Amino acid sequence: MVTDVKHVGFRIQDEKVWEEFKEYVRKKYGKLHTALAIEATQALREYLERHAYGGVCESDLEKKIYHLLSVERSMTLRELEAALRVEGERIEAAADKLAAEGKIMSLSLPKGIKIYAIKNDGTLDLSTLPPELQRGMIINACGNKDKGVSYAKLYEILYSQPP
Repeated sequence: MVTDVKHVGFRIQDEKVWEEFKEYVRKKYGKLHTALAIEATQALREYLERHAYGGVCESDLEKKIYHLLSVERSMTLRELEAALRVEGERIEAAADKLAAEGKIMSLSLPKGIKIYAIKNDGTLDLSTLPPELQRGMIINACGNKDKGVSYAKLYEILYSQPP
């Protein structure tokens, strides 16, 4: 029996989708009780694999790093360590692998500071900018993450024009 369950409640905007999902589960399992939770969990997992992680991560640690960066836009290595509570060398190796594969961006600053950033936050793809602008955007996104500013808005603030 599963002990670490989470009760969730939400409204479905498209009733037809919900009814189709329930019918799928009913046909597959012959019932809805417990089976609905199993299939909903799997559907959410598959959605995250495809969208939140961009289908790009191999290990769980890479997925966690990619997900954190997709939410925060950019983080220092120390911030990743604190958030994930994992040894810094493992995080750095996983993040560097993602950067080497072109899935995230990495920036090394003086005094050994490393910043990692998601390439595209849905408003602006940093890889389309010249390197000096990429650097400025990554540093400013890291410094302003508590304000929840998108890349496009940050670009507009910094350079007084839309991207």
